[in-house]
Amino acid sequence: MKSQYGTYRVALQFCDGESWRTRMQKGPGKATDTPQGSSCLDILNKGLSYGDGEYMIDPEGNNEERPFVVYCDMTSFGGGWTMCYTTDEFVDMKTELVTTPAHGYRTDCNFIPFTSVIFVDEKSKQKAAFTKNGSAITLHGNYNKNAQTYGLWTPMGVASTQYDYQLMICDLSTYDGIFISGYTRCYKRCNYWCSDGRSPYFRTSSTTKGFTGVAFNEPGYKALPNRLISVGIR
Repeated sequence: MKSQYGTYRVALQFCDGESWRTRMQKGPGKATDTPQGSSCLDILNKGLSYGDGEYMIDPEGNNEERPFVVYCDMTSFGGGWTMCYTTDEFVDMKTELVTTPAHGYRTDCNFIPFTSVIFVDEKSKQKAAFTKNGSAITLHGNYNKNAQTYGLWTPMGVASTQYDYQLMICDLSTYDGIFISGYTRCYKRCNYWCSDGRSPYFRTSSTTKGFTGVAFNEPGYKALPNRLISVGIR
């Protein structure tokens, strides 16, 4: 199925801790043939959750053109998370929608309203989530805006409560992905990180040499090793 970005969706693959798997079957933890909701949170709120696993969603309500399979985390912090990507490097949320074993699952999260973001360290299984007050936003239409646009976010999980947090939704050649970091009296932009070398960062890798690698709950204003993380929204 071709998306509005000129890429094609294929069957979802994800890592079960041992290997990459592709499934499109009915049954517990497996997707049905018809959409069960507009997002994982919508499915949870409808009482249709059968736990973590694959579900069919239709974010825009057009059953003939846009339904696709996603992986839903229905247990972390109350569940309802649509998992957008798993990566240990740079990720392009707008175009990298085709799943490959090297990159983990990819989901077109662009039109799913959300007020919370989750990050999962796939090695340690530590998790951090961040929630905003007020109206939901979408990735689509919000790329590369100043973090002040989205206000301050409240942490859950392993993220330090010493900070409020800020969100950036980036689509640049140097940095792409969902970015969360501590607020230090300076709102960040996708190409300006306030020289913040002390607050906790949650980010994927930049193509800029000084900010390569992946940050999970550590100062990220520097180059870091790669590590496998997953990012989702609800």
